[in-house]
Amino acid sequence: MIEREAEARAKVKPFIDLDQLPAFEQVCASAGGYGERVEDPAELPDAFARAFHAVNVEKRQALLNVIC
Repeated sequence: MIEREAEARAKVKPFIDLDQLPAFEQVCASAGGYGERVEDPAELPDAFARAFHAVNVEKRQALLNVIC
């Protein structure tokens, strides 16, 4: 009940304003995975190569946070 009241008073609803989302790539990296934020579409092929290397060679999970 208290959480709903706080949400009702909040000017910005949680997870509605995309500017306030967490840096998911950092969350993944903090858990031992490979995380990378990609903002330029031209960087996407190289980012995929790094992520595939992390998964296939290093045996870690990978997350690409694509903001394009």
